[in-house]
Amino acid sequence: MKIAWFGGRTVRLHIAGQILVWHPEPIAGVASEELTSGADRVIGDESDLPKIDGEAWRPRRPPTAIEPAEQGVEVFRLGADAVMVDAPGEAPLLLLGGPPPGVGRWSRDAVVVAFDAHAAASALEALQPRLIALAVAGDAVDAAFAALRDRLGGTALSALEPGLALEV
Repeated sequence: MKIAWFGGRTVRLHIAGQILVWHPEPIAGVASEELTSGADRVIGDESDLPKIDGEAWRPRRPPTAIEPAEQGVEVFRLGADAVMVDAPGEAPLLLLGGPPPGVGRWSRDAVVVAFDAHAAASALEALQPRLIALAVAGDAVDAAFAALRDRLGGTALSALEPGLALEV
């Protein structure tokens, strides 16, 4: 999985052989057609996504040798400000703009992209995910690292830089 953040909530994901673009907003220095070029799916409004219960949801198991391998990438809305991307062979990916909704034990394997420091702190407390990637700019990154570094436990913390991809 490769996560590229461009500012705001604009993210380009390369996951399970597909390209997803989330919230393609106008960005200085980036042509919108370049951002969405080659995308298999562009998601501008998560209200169109199917809503699921994060506590009841379970990751799909990999197909066996006799089952068809094509499972595809699925995108769900977990709550008012939470989207989950489920792809075969990848960790569940949560895109959080606020506190996370209730989720099951699967969240410990999840990768979280947090669009503000409070979402990151809430995700750490409630989910204890494998990785939190901060998609925040400037001094907010330093403040978030200072607030979270002593509470991480087994969670990795990374800052996303606009236009640069993080491979997980």
